Amino acid sequence: YSMRLTYQVPEDVDIGREYPLTAFVLQNTWNLEEVDLDKNLQNASTEVPTRPAQPATNSATRFQ
Repeated sequence: YSMRLTYQVPEDVDIGREYPLTAFVLQNTWNLEEVDLDKNLQNASTEVPTRPAQPATNSATRFQ
């Protein structure tokens, strides 16, 4: 994962500042569904791809 930050006043940015451990913890105060993206990515990479369905040989397209 990566994050890009843009500051309105870059001169005011402190680099190397220490933050409390809770500074980057997201609280689910709205009780939304939580999704484990790492697990989903791992599952997607281990799934066997399925072949796309073949179109019917007797189908026709009609243009007007």
